[in-house]
Amino acid sequence: MKKIQRALAVAAAAAGLTVSVFSSSAQAVEYRYGECVRTAAGWCQTANHLTLYYNSKAYGYGAASGFMGDIYNYNNGSVVYVFGGTTNGAGQGQAVKNNAGHACVDSTWAKYRVYYNSGYAGVSQDFGPNNCKDLNSSLHNQNASQRGL
Repeated sequence: MKKIQRALAVAAAAAGLTVSVFSSSAQAVEYRYGECVRTAAGWCQTANHLTLYYNSKAYGYGAASGFMGDIYNYNNGSVVYVFGGTTNGAGQGQAVKNNAGHACVDSTWAKYRVYYNSGYAGVSQDFGPNNCKDLNSSLHNQNASQRGL
C-alpha cells in the first residue's frame, strides 16, 4: 500500500497537485508540494517564499519546494510536505522534514528561520532577503519547521 501511495504522490508532483491518500487504517495523509517555478538557470523561483532544496550546493541542489509563511511541522502525520511539484532531481517526492540541504529566500524583504524541531524550537538558522546558502551542520537533514521573521 505504501508503494502505491508513494507512486500516487510522485505522479501528482509531476502535475503540481496536492494528493490525499488513505492508509489501511483509513487515516488520510495529504502530500503537499510547495510552489516552485524553475528559472532558465535551474533555480526554483517563488516570490516571498522560503525554498528548500533536497541537496546542498556541492551535490547539485536536487528537487525543491517553496513554502510561504510559517510551517509548524513539515510532517504532522496527516500533512506531509514533500520535494517536487514542478522540479526534478534527487529527492523528488521525498519528505521535506529532515531532508533539506540548501535554502533560498527569493524576495527583497522576506526573512525566514529554519528550525531543528517542530514547533519553531531548537537550533535554528536565518535566511535573509535574496539569500541562498546551505543549511548549517546542525540543520542539514535535520529541519522540522520554518517561520517568517
